[in-house]
Amino acid sequence: MAPTQNPQGQYFCEQCEGRYDQKGDCPKCPEEPLLNLLDEDVLLMLKQFDDARWQKRVGLLTGISGVICLPLLALVLFGGKFGFIVYGAAMMGLSGVLVAIFPAKRKTPDMGQLF
Repeated sequence: MAPTQNPQGQYFCEQCEGRYDQKGDCPKCPEEPLLNLLDEDVLLMLKQFDDARWQKRVGLLTGISGVICLPLLALVLFGGKFGFIVYGAAMMGLSGVLVAIFPAKRKTPDMGQLF
């Protein structure tokens, strides 16, 4: 019998983020095992996946903000070290704004949503 979907289920598919009552493979995702949310090792693994997604997103958005702020490097010709400080501050500020606007999607269910 295939697992039935339940928003409060104990088993979780990391691929489609579905919650199920019974263990086994996800009926929607081929060969994707359902993860037991009562297992602390599984929760730690899911948190690590979320952290890796966040770090990847921050790196990407920092690179994009560095390219957008590239014209500010012209200040180095006129301001010397001050130009680098302005460029760095602008890049980090823009990175923060971009991360706030485009946050990484968190797949791990909140502890309050577990049961």
